[in-house]
Amino acid sequence: MNWLDILIIICMAAGLIKGLFDGFVKRAVSFIALIAAIFLAGQIAVPSRNFLLNHVTGNAVSPLIISGICYVLAFVLIIVLITLLGKLISLAIKMTPARPLDILLGGLLGCFIWILSLSILFNVFSAFDVNAMLLSQSTQEKSILYSKVKGVVPTVYPLLKDYFKK
Repeated sequence: MNWLDILIIICMAAGLIKGLFDGFVKRAVSFIALIAAIFLAGQIAVPSRNFLLNHVTGNAVSPLIISGICYVLAFVLIIVLITLLGKLISLAIKMTPARPLDILLGGLLGCFIWILSLSILFNVFSAFDVNAMLLSQSTQEKSILYSKVKGVVPTVYPLLKDYFKK
């Protein structure tokens, strides 16, 4: 076990603890909100950008700046709306006997989100760090968890890709 394993364990523990405190619904809604914002913000930003470009007179503001502002506003709006919906659902669950299950599943989801995030990070690192200058080959080989965590995205992605093709 080396420093990389310790870092992975700390991240997983942080995700577990945060998930236990937040619960499954809140963690799931946060994750869904982020994914939805990434995919939908551009689709919302384009019509709002076109609207603003038609109503802003002169060259007061660059179209590029308007595009960026519209994307950021759409991104934030999507996250806020989905998060508010999640808070309502979470509040309803707190009043039911399902709360312990919500807490337990929240911890597991929090841990999984960190594993998924680290897997993405490790795969990006390996794609750009061909000469192993950021993360030495020795550190990667001596790590117990590195290859397992790195393999999550390549394993999950084809399954999701096949699922959504159906």
